[in-house]
Amino acid sequence: YATKTITTGEGGMVVTRNPDIAKRIAIMRSHGINRAVWDRYTAKKAAWRYSVVEAGFKYNLPDILAAIGREQLKRARELLRMRCELASIYDNAFAENARFKTPPTGEGDARHLYPLRLSCASVTDNGYRDRFIQELQERGIGVSVHFIPLHTMPYYADRHGLVDGDLGEALERFSTEISLPLWPGMTSAQAGRVAAACLEIASKLGTYSGEVK
Repeated sequence: YATKTITTGEGGMVVTRNPDIAKRIAIMRSHGINRAVWDRYTAKKAAWRYSVVEAGFKYNLPDILAAIGREQLKRARELLRMRCELASIYDNAFAENARFKTPPTGEGDARHLYPLRLSCASVTDNGYRDRFIQELQERGIGVSVHFIPLHTMPYYADRHGLVDGDLGEALERFSTEISLPLWPGMTSAQAGRVAAACLEIASKLGTYSGEVK
């Protein structure tokens, strides 16, 4: 996806050391056909023959997107470094402010998202979180929420009889978290502007409670 740490535009890649898994993936990714397209079009003998040996899928990554992915892989460390530098601007800006909780990090963290928790928000009052987002958007700052819990989606709620109380931790995270802009190529000045806006809005809203108008 376009916002991932590296991107092919769409699609992905599977890596395995297990030859049996690799063989099955190769078959299942392309309609369950037992011969790769490259082999069928370059073989000198009976190139057109193949067999469908499984009820497979169309999960093959197009060559053009694969080429983009190969170039992206060459820049993976550079892109990660850029993300980490930007995330550290956010970390430093919010570290000493009780209204925010910065995301925990560890070795190997891709800093794909920057989920900022709003300490003033709560499960029973989504108004604060939603008003916070509205204030950011009014300042021309894009923001999102990752992620909406599956048990609140009609399909899963209806199919499995789920209600909010069944997955309280997921609901609590959803109700109190926003994702700030973070992408390679974002400047330190832009990240600083986002952080400053969050601090300003938190000060403005204070202990705001109620529905967004």
